[in-house]
Amino acid sequence: MSILCPYCGKEAALTTGNMIYPTRPDLAHKKFYRCRPCDAYVGCHGNTDRPLGTPANRELRGLRNRAHAAFDPLWKEGDMQLFNDRTGAYKWLSEQLGVPRSECHIAMFNIDQCKKVVELCGRAHALSADLIDLERRVDELSGKQPSASLLNPARAASYEARGMGWGAW
Repeated sequence: MSILCPYCGKEAALTTGNMIYPTRPDLAHKKFYRCRPCDAYVGCHGNTDRPLGTPANRELRGLRNRAHAAFDPLWKEGDMQLFNDRTGAYKWLSEQLGVPRSECHIAMFNIDQCKKVVELCGRAHALSADLIDLERRVDELSGKQPSASLLNPARAASYEARGMGWGAW
């Protein structure tokens, strides 16, 4: 497989994690494509030579990390979870960014797309917090115990039904 560096156009070399992360023994066995002159690299899926996305330099890696930090809580368990699973979250993200679902992976995004992910997820986190506060207030007023599952698809659908859905952003 030939992976080209998006910065210089040269072929990235297949290497292992111990070459990129020498102080991380947990990554030593993982495979990466790396362009040494550009310090651009991308990891591979599982035990394959198939890249997870496109090679990224230091700046883009940092932005991809920020994008994941903003995006992942929207589908992983916790107070800010808006989606049941990763698939639903990426479906929403693809719609927001206007990119096909098959191309909607943070590991494939450029700088501008990563910045947009952080912005969109910031809005989603604010919405999640507002809905959690609203849910707690409704529970208080109705004399119910606060809900254990703070935000779920039914609440998101309720928000959508009131004309304040994702598309209104």
